[in-house]
Amino acid sequence: MKSQKGQVLLIIVMLLATAITVVLSITFKATTDIQLSKLEEENQKALAAAEAGIEEALRTSANVVSIGSLSIGLAGFEGSAIITTAVSNTFVSPLLQEDQQYTFYLSNYPALDGSFSGNTSIWYGSEGTNCDSMAVEVTYIYKNSSGVYQMNRYLADSGSKLGSGGTDKLSVTSINSALDTTTFQCKTQNLTVPTVVGSAPTVLIVRTLFAATRLGFRAEDPGAYLKPQGKYVTSEAMNTNTKVTKKIQLFQSYPQLPMEFFITSF
Repeated sequence: MKSQKGQVLLIIVMLLATAITVVLSITFKATTDIQLSKLEEENQKALAAAEAGIEEALRTSANVVSIGSLSIGLAGFEGSAIITTAVSNTFVSPLLQEDQQYTFYLSNYPALDGSFSGNTSIWYGSEGTNCDSMAVEVTYIYKNSSGVYQMNRYLADSGSKLGSGGTDKLSVTSINSALDTTTFQCKTQNLTVPTVVGSAPTVLIVRTLFAATRLGFRAEDPGAYLKPQGKYVTSEAMNTNTKVTKKIQLFQSYPQLPMEFFITSF
């Protein structure tokens, strides 16, 4: 009898231990879920506050916007949104689909003065496309020495997918090199941009043919810098109570010229 009582007691203890373990596991999971939900909620609020800072900076064109001073219905947030323009000897465009074009400014926007002059190369084939399977068309608009606006057009086509068609050919080199953080497969010869008259605006309009790609531009002369192509807005918001922080960056390019100005469709 004593042996049976001992066994019953042991079973009861084991059942109690199992029940306590199950209860603690359920409690821990419930607590963790609540904490994760709360953290996700705070992350979403911080993200909304950071996005509000970007919207306000773009709306007012202010160089610095205080997020804590915004009326956004979210209390307890601090931080700022800052507008900057980066100056570099390289620039990489967003991803362009086939037959899309990108307006690359060779002069300061919006005054369109201080035009860039020198040598620049154009890189493409960022999506692993072979140079023989795609091409780019480059349109250069400038004011010549006589004060007359002029348009030159070039074709970079190593695979001879297009005839010359009155377009000057740019030689293309097959590469596998990175520009900033993007790897390109194709690079054109240096395109010489001449000195233009006074404050004449100059632009390059580059159209992708046969495949999607990003476009890379690099100033090839030592010490030369490309003109800014847009503005960066960096916004960081922090909840002063929970210390949850969100930081986002937006690049807004300068106005892109409509493709219809240069391509006629029938």
